[in-house]
Amino acid sequence: MGTDRSDIKVFLACKTPKVEEAEYASWDTSFDDQIQSDILVGLKSNKELLDSIYIVKKTLSLFPNIRIVDTVCQADLVITVGGDGTFFQTVSSLQDENSPVFLSVNGSPSTSTASFSACTANDLQCCLSSIFFKESEEYAIATLTTLLVLVEKSNACINTIAINDVLYTSQNPGQCTNYRMSFPKYKKSEKQKSSGLWIATPAGSTAGIRSAGGYIEKNLSKKEMQYRVREPYGIIDLLGGRCDAINIINYSNPGIVCIDGSEPIRIEKGQTVQISIGKSVNIIKSNKTIASDEYSLRKKT
Repeated sequence: MGTDRSDIKVFLACKTPKVEEAEYASWDTSFDDQIQSDILVGLKSNKELLDSIYIVKKTLSLFPNIRIVDTVCQADLVITVGGDGTFFQTVSSLQDENSPVFLSVNGSPSTSTASFSACTANDLQCCLSSIFFKESEEYAIATLTTLLVLVEKSNACINTIAINDVLYTSQNPGQCTNYRMSFPKYKKSEKQKSSGLWIATPAGSTAGIRSAGGYIEKNLSKKEMQYRVREPYGIIDLLGGRCDAINIINYSNPGIVCIDGSEPIRIEKGQTVQISIGKSVNIIKSNKTIASDEYSLRKKT
């Protein structure tokens, strides 16, 4: 992505909040202080997101070599405005033959952490100038390993990408999760009972799996995933580790699969989940964030 290109095709992905309905809603005096506080925070976040979208569009118009396109598959650069959820959903729509660079802009920095964001809307011009024209070394392109998740249901197969992690568990959080886990490469398998399984990419190693006893993976492009059993029941040999593929047969009635914190996918008894290494995704990250991540990793190791 440089000045040798006659133009750079950009796809802009964002969720436009419905501010008007909430902004002019009549306030019910029976609301307690906490509910009113939550609504006010929501309104502030919505307005902040709308302002961010406006600033992003205005900033893009300052670059004559940028051309806005209608679909992800046409783009050289995909810019998402929002949080990590918007970024995850946009990446999951990626087709196999496409490999654009992704830039996540935190649309609500006062209320959203947005771990995968490189900048806010106010910093976008500096970020693009750094990438396009090498005006600074503040931003760089990093490569993330993804997971390819195949959920085999009786009437269909769901095929999608995970950027962070996959959680497999029982639909009822109070019930034991019953399943068989196997590793095709190592020809190992084990029937287990537990609270479920975390399977994470290197980028997702600092998320839910870490609280279950997982380790932090420093190399975000490493072609490996890690798995971790949550609250094992009885004696279990395969508690956690690295692998390049994992298959799960669900014996719970029913089980669920959550991909990057999305809405759960229900799976019935006997149905399977296959997880393998997916394609790499290139994203723009702040070098300050990368340096901060490495510093925190050194402190923890």
